[in-house]
Amino acid sequence: MEPPTGTENARLVSPWGSRADGSLRLKSPPAPSPGRDRLPSRQLRVACAVCCLFMVGEVIGGYLAHSLAIMTDAAHLLTDVGSMSVSLFSLWISTRPPTKTMTFGWHRSEVLGALASVLSIWVVTAALVYLAAARIISNDYEIEARAMLATSACAVGVNLVYVPRGPCAPSA
Repeated sequence: MEPPTGTENARLVSPWGSRADGSLRLKSPPAPSPGRDRLPSRQLRVACAVCCLFMVGEVIGGYLAHSLAIMTDAAHLLTDVGSMSVSLFSLWISTRPPTKTMTFGWHRSEVLGALASVLSIWVVTAALVYLAAARIISNDYEIEARAMLATSACAVGVNLVYVPRGPCAPSA
């Protein structure tokens, strides 16, 4: 049997040929170097900072406009910031070297981070559905259109400035 090649996470190796019983030992890949993940980490930190700044702006604009839609978007940005923070933590902890009890390192933290992100979205969705239903029942629809329009225009501007640029970005 040929040893696997390519991008497998583990490979069968034997520095002295096969073992006495004819088996090969399983060797984990080396831990990634800390410098390798700097670019995604930097991009996540910048995106997190931009989301935090604009989230504060949306909370203020949503409050002034009495707009549940803008407050909903601010809550969505809050879950985005939380997800990015969990991703940053997962990137950091997954670089820890393997131990005897965690032979493949801490890579499962990335999966747990994704689970926490999805659960937070569902919690925010449930809270917002409740608030929307309460607003419908109480007939509280008064909004300040100018404040809502200004905040929404800023949101469009931020989205246009931070359009993805890379291999998957649409061609101009």
